[in-house]
Amino acid sequence: VYNDASRRPNPAAFTKLELWHSDVSYEIQPPSTTSLKVITGPEVGGDTLWSSGYALYSSLSPAFQTYLESLTALHSAVAQAEGARAAGLHVRRQEIETVHPVVRVHPATGWKSVYVNPGFTRRIIGVPKAESDAILNFLFHQISDNPDFHVRFKWEPNSVAVWDNRIVTHSATFDFWPAIRHALRATPHGEKPTSVADYERETGKQARDRQLVIWEQQGIKVEQNPIGASTRRGYND
Repeated sequence: VYNDASRRPNPAAFTKLELWHSDVSYEIQPPSTTSLKVITGPEVGGDTLWSSGYALYSSLSPAFQTYLESLTALHSAVAQAEGARAAGLHVRRQEIETVHPVVRVHPATGWKSVYVNPGFTRRIIGVPKAESDAILNFLFHQISDNPDFHVRFKWEPNSVAVWDNRIVTHSATFDFWPAIRHALRATPHGEKPTSVADYERETGKQARDRQLVIWEQQGIKVEQNPIGASTRRGYND
């Protein structure tokens, strides 16, 4: 992963929202973990942010969670390949498109995670385009805009970060031009994403909401707010 003064970001080519992605989620077996080591980085800028698909799922109403669990979405490599060609870069193979569940279950934890991302998810299958656009726009902005889901990492020379693409999306801050940012990345294949229904049928186990599991472990009983119930507005900082 390399950027220098010759590769100035073009804000006319993409929005900050579109930079959020899960590594090559269009693959039939998308990556599991990614490790990234920064060899040379800018003194200021070039941070990486992650957004939790676990937390996004937990933030939704039960009815919307159930609806999303019934859906699949198309992940596409086409725009990435077209952008590389336009920039004069080498495209290693013919681009592909793959359908994955909107909510997947992590095979190790059994927890549910929203699995869409602005970088590669193009549409929800089997629903009107207006409905697909509205759902994806909502989920994309939750990924990008909700700080409750975020971790931000400032790199130092030889810093190493490891993350799980099955449950997080990420983005870099392109605020360091013309400085050099040089990193090494290793990204192994994971398993084919598993829907809630397939996970429960294949394992005989119930897929869970991570936040509810944590509260149960803490001995906290949580009741969902009734639909339409009045709530106080405000916050404490």
